[in-house]
Formats: sequence, structure tokens, C-alpha cells
Amino acid sequence: MTAIPVLDVRQVSKKFWNKKVLQQISLQVSRGEVFGFLGPNGAGKTTLIRIILGLVRPDGGEIYINGYQVRGAFTRAIARVGAVVETPRFFPYLTGRQNLQLVRNLHPDVPEERIDEVLALTGMAEHAHTKTGAYSLGMKQRLGIARALVNDPELVFLDEPMNGLDPQGIIEMRALIDRLSSRGIAFFITSHLLHEVEQVCETIAIIKNGRLLLAGKIDELLARDTETVEIYTEHPDKACLALDNAPFVRKRRLEAGKLVVDLERGSSMDLNRMLVASNIPVRYLVPRKSSLEEFFLEQAYGEESV
Repeated sequence: MTAIPVLDVRQVSKKFWNKKVLQQISLQVSRGEVFGFLGPNGAGKTTLIRIILGLVRPDGGEIYINGYQVRGAFTRAIARVGAVVETPRFFPYLTGRQNLQLVRNLHPDVPEERIDEVLALTGMAEHAHTKTGAYSLGMKQRLGIARALVNDPELVFLDEPMNGLDPQGIIEMRALIDRLSSRGIAFFITSHLLHEVEQVCETIAIIKNGRLLLAGKIDELLARDTETVEIYTEHPDKACLALDNAPFVRKRRLEAGKLVVDLERGSSMDLNRMLVASNIPVRYLVPRKSSLEEFFLEQAYGEESV
């Protein structure tokens, strides 16, 4: 029996005035999955999230959360959803625990001990009785996730969770997401820090101009039939011309004095032979590992070759 996705977006469209903001977007998020939703500014990311959370009505399409249709059974659909949007805000004169108590009061079926559970889960138990006005940004981010967990959600939306954090805070946030996802909580993350998305997410979707460009597992998307090599030489322009008609070269570009070449996998030896035959001295060739950042730029902005 196929498991019901925790989030199922089906052919969602939205238009503001005469502008198509979303065009038949479909995606799914499974239980315990960490899903990255990426796109340039103005691509439609925020609009889709607002539609999923019931804040904006779509022009077409359907959304299901845990099998419940958002449009027809909103209360049941949203009951197991949490969200941290932008930098979390709290009453600064109240302690972390008191701020969480205010949220728990909105959910009468949530037991009192749940507050202590989420404080422990997010590593905030030792700061529970400190006023939030004295919290660092990293502490506020973690308490924000604790607040999102009060209603025992199966799906949590995180908007730029690493934004403004120092390196230690980023490591702690990464570990927290990993720990919570292993408990079966699914995360829907938007972020401009693509290196961090690559560290924490299993699956991504890229949206541009309201259209879904692609969606899939990161490791599968980055497993291409090409490899990238950086060529360090005193004559990068000459090397570029020498590769004009090389059948194994897919794309080449100059970057900060070096030549970067995308070629058919396993062709780096042929590349070196061609450069030697063209009498171009090469200091060294460096294989470059495909990164999510490069992949995103190619898909969303379309890098042009030299």
C-alpha cells in the first residue's frame, strides 16, 4: 500500500490581476522528508506557501495535507502543521517557556508536558526560564522551531532557517533538522543558502516565473553524464580556442583567469592530450565536484558558454 504523502500539491495555479504567479504546480513531500523549495526572487515561492497554509485561495488545483483537502477540510489539514516564517518574534519580557505557553493555550488538547518536550527536542531546556529579549538570533531560531512543534506537527515550513546565523548556529540548526526529520517530521524549506540546502535536504524543487522547472532527489539531479574540470594555464584564451571542435566538450567558460570545461564523463585524459597537442602548457587540471549552487544557476538562470 502506497503511503499518503504528508503534502500533495496538485496542479495549483494563481494569478494576480493579469500576471500568472503560479502555473500548474505539482509536488509531493513524504513523511520525514527534508524538501528544499528553490527559485529566484519573485518566482512564486511565497505565494505557494501562503496557498498551502490557507492564507491565499488558488485559482485552480488542489492541496492535500495528510490526506485532508485544504480547501474542504482546512481545520483537519492544518492541525498537524507548523511554520517558522522569517526571524521568529516573541514577547521579549516573557521567558522562552512562557512564550510557548501562549501557543499551547491555543491548542487545548495539547498536554502541558509538551512544552518541556519541545524545549528538550530543540536544545532550549536550559534557556527555558530566560527572557527572550536576552536571546541570541540562534536561540530565537531554535525557540521558533520549538513553537512550531507545540502542536506535534508532521509537516513544518521553514523560511530561511539559516539566515543570519553564525557558523556554530548553522551547524546546530542543521543537526536539529536532521534529528527531527529522523523522528518522522517533514520539513519544507526555502533558502538562498544553497550550500546549506545541499547539506540538509534530500529533495528539491526549482521554480521560475511561476513554473516548476524540475523536482527530484539532489544526488540524482547532480549525478550527470558530464564532469567539470578547471584548467590552470597561462593561456586560457588560447586553450579555449583549441577546444572549439572537441567532440567531448559540452561547454566551456572563463572564470577568474582559469578555463572551466564541462565534458563527457571519462574524457579528461582526451582533454589533456588535446591541450598538449595544441602546444598549450598546463600547470594542472582540477576536477570540480558538481554543487547544488552551480546546478541551480544553470537551471534558473542558464549560464552561457564562451
